[in-house]
Amino acid sequence: MPSYIESTLSFFNRLRRASTVQKSQQSELELAACHLLLNMTFRLPENAKYDRLVGFRVLWRMLKRPAQNWIQPLSGNENIAIVGATHRNRELIVEYIERSSGKKASAYLAKDFSVFPKSTSPADRMKWFFFALHVSLDCFFSDKRANKALMIFSAVEIASILEYVVENKIQYVYDFIPYEVDGNALSLLLKERGVGITKIPSSGPLTTHNRWMVGDEIILSSAYQLEELKLIDDTIRCAKRTVWPPEKAFTYLHIYQDRPVPPKKTIGYFSHAEWIRREEGHGHNGIDVEGTESEMWRDLIRFISERDGYKLIVFPHPHERKPELKERMEKYYQNLFGAIPFEIIGAEFKTPHAFHLVDVAVVSYSTIIYERLFCGYKLLIATNKIDEFPLNGSPLHHICFKNYEDMAAKIVAAENQSDNEFYESNGLVGYRYFDRPELEAMYK
Repeated sequence: MPSYIESTLSFFNRLRRASTVQKSQQSELELAACHLLLNMTFRLPENAKYDRLVGFRVLWRMLKRPAQNWIQPLSGNENIAIVGATHRNRELIVEYIERSSGKKASAYLAKDFSVFPKSTSPADRMKWFFFALHVSLDCFFSDKRANKALMIFSAVEIASILEYVVENKIQYVYDFIPYEVDGNALSLLLKERGVGITKIPSSGPLTTHNRWMVGDEIILSSAYQLEELKLIDDTIRCAKRTVWPPEKAFTYLHIYQDRPVPPKKTIGYFSHAEWIRREEGHGHNGIDVEGTESEMWRDLIRFISERDGYKLIVFPHPHERKPELKERMEKYYQNLFGAIPFEIIGAEFKTPHAFHLVDVAVVSYSTIIYERLFCGYKLLIATNKIDEFPLNGSPLHHICFKNYEDMAAKIVAAENQSDNEFYESNGLVGYRYFDRPELEAMYK
């Protein structure tokens, strides 16, 4: 019987040969190849796509990866495992899945920390090494070099997961990181072994990071995702579609049970932290969030400076909340908004816990859109330089703006409406948790 490393390498060689030409009725292998080679990745910096040596760099990083405790046993006694990227937010992830599914997993696997399977022989290591060398040379010439380089990691990580799943008789896996480019490769290799799999994307648009998906079940956590399925149903090969609340809803939904009323003439700006993302070299998803935010800042400053009594409240992104960035972040917003009344919300408030502190929020492209709408508060979306979002026919178009005049009119209209009037007039009933009794009941 082939080893776990050998089986995984064989599968990845099949993926490399599979067609990535997007067409109707693609095979599951072709969908996995599209996801592997065409999806954007956060695991490598943006400049990796231009680095001809990226394959060799990834090979070296894999060889140097230290043995770590990537397997965390859990209290559940069911043959279920959860796959995450790292141990960050592990407790939240485990609780989210337990609350929403009613099932208790027996292990959490931090995929990005895994090392070679215990059963790996010296011959297996050599096979992987020659596979990695071949991929590295391919990266030198390919325009898909960043995605291809990640196969060097993936071959080891997936082999380790397969070994754990088989040796511990795991029957079902919850995949919390379906956006990773090898997510569908993992699905197909698990399915070959009779293991079921549920894919759990974030509340953001599926078309951004999860256009191609193979599994037994997909979890949908925003009304917008239900709209998207009409467009990309042929590339989501999950027979069962289940609706859950957003992943961290159980940490904040209790705040909004009594519907606290925000103060009037307060405008919240929810940052996407583009300035620090670019500085840190994060991968670009092809959507001009940075340009959109720049125009939105200009328009907000004009709107507030021309009117009395308004105040802007800035909600920094978690990327900007790092202690070592505190002074730079405060100076950044002081330089940006210092000409108008504004404040930066304190670190004691996580954004989803403070929706009730502003009457109307503005944001560009971010998953916070769906969390605020889920809680039932007013929101406007800047799409100045974004044409890909939202989908044609989506009611989200009613709360989007592309220029100053449109933004100003929508802010004034929203502040003169109750939350219910805002949702009803914009066709957003169904986006709120209390419009879906089955979701509300999960967190009572």
